[in-house]
Amino acid sequence: MSIQAMSWAVSATAPSASAKLVLICLSNYADARGRCWPTIATLTSATQLPERAVRDSLRLLIGANLLREDAGTTSSKRVFTLALPGEAVEVTAGEPE
Repeated sequence: MSIQAMSWAVSATAPSASAKLVLICLSNYADARGRCWPTIATLTSATQLPERAVRDSLRLLIGANLLREDAGTTSSKRVFTLALPGEAVEVTAGEPE
């Protein structure tokens, strides 16, 4: 977990309460570069939101430029990067380190 990512997520203005909860959850899984790759099932369990709400929240967060889905994302693994302030958000291919 990145303390900076968690602090940023808590203070960020998200498009909905559900999206804010998902953003905070993602920040809990983020590495020092803001990258994270929890499954939808993990996010559903951690947030106690229905799967549909988690998926909708991810779309809202991407649309609000708070989150980017990395190019290395596949149908079985989604990799995200938080749009942390002062950090260049890179979209990279390949497996997370």
